[in-house]
Amino acid sequence: MTAGVQHLAVALLLGCALGSARADVIDDFEDGDYTSNPVWFVSNDIGSDAFVQDLLDPTNTSLAMHGTDGGHRRIATETGLAWSEFFYAIDYRADGVHQADFQLLSNLPNDTVPSLTVRWTRTDTTSAIVLREDDIDLLTISLDYSTSDDWTTIAISHDPGTHAVSLTLSDAVTGDIIAHGSVMFDADFATAGNIRYVSIGAQETGWQYFDNIRLQTVPAPGFGGLAAAGCLGFGARRVRRS
Repeated sequence: MTAGVQHLAVALLLGCALGSARADVIDDFEDGDYTSNPVWFVSNDIGSDAFVQDLLDPTNTSLAMHGTDGGHRRIATETGLAWSEFFYAIDYRADGVHQADFQLLSNLPNDTVPSLTVRWTRTDTTSAIVLREDDIDLLTISLDYSTSDDWTTIAISHDPGTHAVSLTLSDAVTGDIIAHGSVMFDADFATAGNIRYVSIGAQETGWQYFDNIRLQTVPAPGFGGLAAAGCLGFGARRVRRS
């Protein structure tokens, strides 16, 4: 990233009006309990989960989950936010082979209402994140194999001005953008109703770590998807302690 782009990104982050955001799901798991505030339920009961001290920051508590080689352990929580102008982000970390899903699921079972999934798959040699609508891949971003060793922030957002959905991956400590892409979306988010569930899932047998989940709507059409995703990462930036 050039210095000019970095300065622009910083200016956008500092200009974010998070005080006017409406937040519906925020969970940092510091209470060591996902059955309250907010209430999560296990929607696919395989594998295991636990609350653990962050290996990179012992003062922080995160949720650890793992599934099996053939399926995800998955938890979900209900939400009342509308699809239009959503910003959804989560901090995630895993070592080695993994597959993780981060989902926004609709409240109506029909083809005109979206359900979005971000799937991050890492094999022994490759790594990529994919934005999917139901079973259709909308956007694929290949990543450096080592990307997932540290905490990263995965964010997806909707820009009502352009009807684009953006996917951004950034360093959760520094806020530096690692990868970004956007795609035009055919669904009419303005009439799509509410996002019914937020869901996260971990496949494979190795532990994967989740933290700082946030789902917000911010009525700031001028910022666009990249700035929106950046705002979320900036608002929950981690501090690495020695």
